[in-house]
Parts: sequence; C-alpha cells; structure tokens
Amino acid sequence: AILNQGLEIIKSLYKSKDDHIKVRALVGLCKVGASGGSDASLRPFADGSSTKLAEACRRFLINPGKDDDLRRWAAEGLSFLTMDADVKEKLIEDRAAIEALIELGKTGKQNVAFGVVSTLVNLTNSFDKQEINPEMLELAKFAKHHIPEEHELDDQDFVDKRVAILGSMGITSALVALSK
Repeated sequence: AILNQGLEIIKSLYKSKDDHIKVRALVGLCKVGASGGSDASLRPFADGSSTKLAEACRRFLINPGKDDDLRRWAAEGLSFLTMDADVKEKLIEDRAAIEALIELGKTGKQNVAFGVVSTLVNLTNSFDKQEINPEMLELAKFAKHHIPEEHELDDQDFVDKRVAILGSMGITSALVALSK
C-alpha cells in the first residue's frame, strides 16, 4: 500500500515541467524499478519498463543543453537500472550515452562519482558475488524459498564484450579524474 501510494506521488512529480523535479522523480522510479536487484526473475514493473526508464535517463544524460546537475541525476538513475542485464546491453550499444557518461566522469566532481562509478560497476559486473553452496541451494529448493536467477546477458562473454567496449572508448580517463 505504501509503495503504491508513493509510486503515484513519484509519477505525478515526474510529470512536472521543472526538469530538476522531473529528473529526481525519474531517479525514484529507477530505484523502484531496480528493487529486484540483479535477480532476473524479479521485475517490479512490466517488461520493458526498465528500458523505457533508461531511455528517459539517456535523454537527460546526452543533452548538452542540460546542466551537470541534471546529467548527474540521470547517471544516478542509470546506476540503479543497470542492475538489469537488458538495460546493460542496450546502454553499452549506445555510444552517445557512454560518451556522455565518460565526459561526466571526466569532470572529476565528487557529486557525479556515485552515478558514474555505480553504472560502470554494474556494466562490468565488478561487484562481489556470493558463492552459492550447493547444499544451501538444495535446502532452499526443498523449503520452496525463492532462488535468484542470473540473466543470460550477464554471462561472462557478454561482460567481457562490455568491458572491451568501455576500454576502447576511454573510460580510464574518467576513472582517473574521479579517483582524485
């Protein structure tokens, strides 16, 4: 009930004419959309909604007429959505969005670090994954407990391709700028 009421409020804020309000509401929608984490079987919104939210973030991110604050919020929205492998693949194929993310990172501003770095971590699957003990897996199945599923687009060959693309586009300079 609380989620539904809150979601309606966020949706109404997203309809605002003020881009600063709209982009923050977009981040809220992205957080809700990512609440299933990297579990491919959990989707809080209908299929394709995460991709549509990512497209909305992209429009803010790649628009050079938008100030850095709006672009920072767009990167933060992407940082939540890129837990979804479908969004990762769509984003990595979008050269303009990746270049905008790199340029935002090159500013070296600390307020952009979370959005840029988290998006990159998700794109490259550079996070710790908990080892699944086979005995615990069997126990969870027996207890009819939900078992997270990994998306096929998060297989190592897809991850390697995304890492190679980011490397060839010069992501290192953005990471160096953010590390200072």
